[in-house]
This record gives sequence, C-alpha cells and structure tokens, in this order.
Amino acid sequence: TVGWVLSEGEICRHYKDGHDDAWIAQLAQRFIPFGEYQTAEDIAEACLFLLSDESRQITATDIKVTGGFEPRRNT
Repeated sequence: TVGWVLSEGEICRHYKDGHDDAWIAQLAQRFIPFGEYQTAEDIAEACLFLLSDESRQITATDIKVTGGFEPRRNT
C-alpha cells in the first residue's frame, strides 16, 4: 500500500490554488502521522527490499509505505 506521494501535478495544483510550500508541508503534518509525504524513493526502497534475500520468507502480505497515512473513505 502506498501512502500520500506528493506528485508534481499535485504541487502545481496547490500553487495554482494560491498555496505555498509551507502550506503544503502543513498538510503532511496534519494528515500523515510521520509528518512527511512518501517519495518515489521510499516506494523503490520497499521494492528493493522485497527483491532482496532478506525478504525470502515474506509471502502474501501487504507492505504499507504510508508513514501512517490512511486515506479517508466516503461510506
């Protein structure tokens, strides 16, 4: 599971809406328990781990690279 990866498109949308970097950082502090967005590098590191010998006994599991973020679901 991937958390909140801040893409260039999302950054541009926030800028277009008049927000700055400090406001974007405050979103992470407010909604992500670890306080930072996940990066492509975070996801790549999880993938590299799964490809490594250290993960040879791991099967059928969901690895969450989320920083504790859980998206809200409309129910």
